[in-house]
Amino acid sequence: SNLINLLVNSLIILIIFNLIFNIFGDVSYNSYEKFLTVLNNIFNSIRLCLIFTILIIIVLKSDNRPKHFNLKILVFYSLFILDTIFSGSRSGTFYILLILFILFISYFRLDKIKIKYLIISPIIVLILFLNFSIATAFKTYKTYKAIDKPYFQKMHIIDNSVAPLTGIVFESDKDWFIRFYKKNFFGNFQGISERIGFIDFHIEKISNYQKYYKDKINLNYYYKPIIDRLSPSVDIFNVPFASKTLQDQYNYKYSLENSDKIYFPQATNSEQITIFAESEALFGYLSIIYYCSIFLALKLFFYLTKNIKILLNDLLYGVVLISYFDWLTCFGLDMFIVLTLYQIISLIVIYYACVFYLSLKNYEK
Repeated sequence: SNLINLLVNSLIILIIFNLIFNIFGDVSYNSYEKFLTVLNNIFNSIRLCLIFTILIIIVLKSDNRPKHFNLKILVFYSLFILDTIFSGSRSGTFYILLILFILFISYFRLDKIKIKYLIISPIIVLILFLNFSIATAFKTYKTYKAIDKPYFQKMHIIDNSVAPLTGIVFESDKDWFIRFYKKNFFGNFQGISERIGFIDFHIEKISNYQKYYKDKINLNYYYKPIIDRLSPSVDIFNVPFASKTLQDQYNYKYSLENSDKIYFPQATNSEQITIFAESEALFGYLSIIYYCSIFLALKLFFYLTKNIKILLNDLLYGVVLISYFDWLTCFGLDMFIVLTLYQIISLIVIYYACVFYLSLKNYEK
């Protein structure tokens, strides 16, 4: 109970640091600043949220709640949603509901949906939509400040000029944000629908693989961003994850085929690949061997960890369960490997730091 309470408090403190970093800090891979960015990547709010949510499930199962537990849940998730919005991520509320859904089904063996949940679902959908639309505006605002605005300042172009990349009219930051949010409010329905169309992602990647994506969706490329992200002091290859290059790769090659299309590099979102499109591209008819090897690796992992302490075992089980879902939805094997390692590292460090603190406290007594 003391350990769970300390873990919960530690996660709240860490999410506060994340929020401060995203409001006042900046992602940078220059010199010593890279260490701060790597630490932020390892202990970012998504990973903290997963650990926190697993702890909630464990507490609900044991029915032994720490002091002010409900208040701490409200505080943590409020800070998490704020942090994801300020960082430009649109997945905050979606992520909470997704992992709660998966973990509840797994831990409580749920096979029925209560009527009251169906009744409140329209309210949940509205909250999700508002969260997505606000986060989209913040995400575009960060791109605007990073690309469009500096470009015009450099070119000494006066106010009310039109940005060449986005067609945005320059004005005060506040006016720009409000205008963009109003203009694109209903357009967010398209963004949401695109993110739930897994079959669309699969068909698009397979049909355009040879033509546009072959240079990026391959094992010879995948190992490079993995090494870069796991080496905190130096970027050997200095390349992004494959999924972050696909939109740019498509636009570049499409412009070569069409003389009337002008190519220009710009910040892009990670492009979903799906496990079936990726495995078909990487292994073809041998994909079944790849799938079996993953299942055997999971079996071996659970066998090797079955005798560890029950709290850590439950936490690791939850992490592996959500990581397995991430593997299925798939933003590339390179990203999956790195983010899974980050998640396990963050869990182990936070868990054993709390265990060590409690040991010191007991020793002093």
